[in-house]
Amino acid sequence: MNFYAIFNELCKVNFKEVVILKFGLILLFFEREQQTLLINSFGLQKYPKNSVMAVHAYRRNKKKVRLGRKKTYTHLVLFSFLVKYFSCFITILLQKEISTFCLKLRYFFCFFVFLFFSTSFCFEKRGNFCGNFLGEKKKMCGIFALLSKNFASKYKLSQLNEQLSKIRHRGPDATKSIALTPNIFYGFHRLAINDLSPKGMQPFQYKDYHLICNGQIYNHTSLAEKYKMERISGMDCEVILHLYEKYQNIEQVAKELDGVFAFTLYDAKKDILFAARDPIGVRPMFIGTDNEKGTIVFASEAKAMLELAKDIKQFPPGSVWSSDTNAFEKYWSISKPSDDDIPIITDEQAALTMIRDTLTKACQKRLMSERSIGCFLSGGLDSSLITALVCRYNKKYLPNTYSIGMKDATDLRYAEQVAKFLNIPNHHTVLFTPEEGINVIEKVIYHLESYDVTTIRASVGMFLLSQYIANNSNDVVLYSGEGSDEVTQG
Repeated sequence: MNFYAIFNELCKVNFKEVVILKFGLILLFFEREQQTLLINSFGLQKYPKNSVMAVHAYRRNKKKVRLGRKKTYTHLVLFSFLVKYFSCFITILLQKEISTFCLKLRYFFCFFVFLFFSTSFCFEKRGNFCGNFLGEKKKMCGIFALLSKNFASKYKLSQLNEQLSKIRHRGPDATKSIALTPNIFYGFHRLAINDLSPKGMQPFQYKDYHLICNGQIYNHTSLAEKYKMERISGMDCEVILHLYEKYQNIEQVAKELDGVFAFTLYDAKKDILFAARDPIGVRPMFIGTDNEKGTIVFASEAKAMLELAKDIKQFPPGSVWSSDTNAFEKYWSISKPSDDDIPIITDEQAALTMIRDTLTKACQKRLMSERSIGCFLSGGLDSSLITALVCRYNKKYLPNTYSIGMKDATDLRYAEQVAKFLNIPNHHTVLFTPEEGINVIEKVIYHLESYDVTTIRASVGMFLLSQYIANNSNDVVLYSGEGSDEVTQG
């Protein structure tokens, strides 16, 4: 079997599910001088060897435009692309001709080096397509919408894209911005969770409706079946567009959704912009205004509108907003529960059963990710219960678990005991020092956008642990027991 036959065989491989080999595995086949040359030539000397995670961004980038300032990231994308091909190549060779393995491996490498120097790999004009895979805390998507009459006369597109870039850490997989009309600008940073294909990229357009949404809609499948929706993607958030087409009422749309969300929807036919947020505000969204310029801005974080708005506040949870009325309308309130929301139970066993069933269903319906998942595990009651439920109902694999603390912390010991009991194959214990905690406080405040002492104190460990996960794993969706203490007052 010659080299060209191997290459032809390689082209038939479905690369989507192939595991990306790390630096070390590839560089084993090269002498030390060649290793140094490879690392330097691809601009990777400053990156950890296990941080080659950009190949998915490359696979979704179909455009070829001029190489921009992000040259180092481009090299990272290309090298991870090469690594993925190498993994397939190794698999083929191990099955065919081991004796000439190293020679053919180097031929194959030279072939792709030629491609590198003859092709321009890069990014979309509106931002770094690859995003920041290295060291940032992984979050959900980031949305940005600006409403201002003839906004191009007040703001440069470069200025709006610069503000959008301030929340790029929320969506490292892809970025897109677009002027929908002379009065409306949309921006979106994607963290791909469901439908990893380009069809899952936002803004979504369906007929005359345009949507950007940061959220997860747990009942999207049942809604699609109930209303016989003709969906164009596998994204759960797409059902919002179809619901609006049916009801033509944004408040009714929000009431139909079981999930967490913050979105804006533009109806081009009526020339009205709508916005909505989930009942208790799990997904963040801010609204900013500048009355002098007649500008209204929506964004996942306030930092994206500091230079555009003079008055900034949180978008109220359980509310919808319309540019037609420029007013909020509550569609849900915890202060007005119905009899169906809070059943009266006097039997203790019945109450325990209801708690168990409710918690189980809440966990089950959130297991809808196409990406790798993990669990924050402190060893306490809340995180241990959630981890146990994820292990039981995620049939594909047992999740990775992560704990953090200072040296000799009792929580770490309990977390290891829980992981062992649940037969978790990969439990990670992360230690940090008081100095490390103090050093990240400024970053924590920047991302939290809050000076609340309790919130900052509780977030330092979570921030450090999230950085560790971002740098050392492919886990994108993380489950935790956070929130139950606050809800139940301790």
